[in-house]
Formats: sequence, structure tokens, C-alpha cells
Amino acid sequence: MADVFPTVRRYYLTKAYQAGETGDTGLRGAWLAKQAAEPGTALGASVPYQSDLAALVPPFTTVEDLTGSSVDELVRVGLPRPKAQAVITALG
Repeated sequence: MADVFPTVRRYYLTKAYQAGETGDTGLRGAWLAKQAAEPGTALGASVPYQSDLAALVPPFTTVEDLTGSSVDELVRVGLPRPKAQAVITALG
């Protein structure tokens, strides 16, 4: 069964992560560029740790990047679990 992505930005974000996992930094860069070029909705002030989210690779900088994400996913890409839980809770 194919993966279903709630937004195009999530698709690009996932592909960038997968490329990074295989060590293909060129491909990861290409997917990150596609993600960055896709418009998104700015995170609201209620979402904590926005600078931490933006520093992740791949970065989570918009509502669309976080749509469908989970605590485990955010931890897997490098956000500490307490921060990841706070982000997911804030998204409601």
C-alpha cells in the first residue's frame, strides 16, 4: 500500500528525511529545496519550540509540515521527546 501524505510539503519533507537516512545528501538537498519552494501556513504563536523545529533536518516550519506528524516522528528527526510532545499537544 502506498503512503498517503496530507500535504505536498509533508511528502517533500518525508522524501528529504529518507534520502538523508540513506546518506544521499544531494537528493536530500533537492527534496529540501522542493519543500522550501512550496508555500505553507506560518506556525501560530501557540506552537512551542519553533526555532528547534526549524533547525531540524528536514525543517518543520509550517502548519503543513506538521500536519499528520507524531511525537515519534519528531523525536526520530532529533527533537527531544518532551518538546515533541508539547508541539503535538499544541497542534491539538
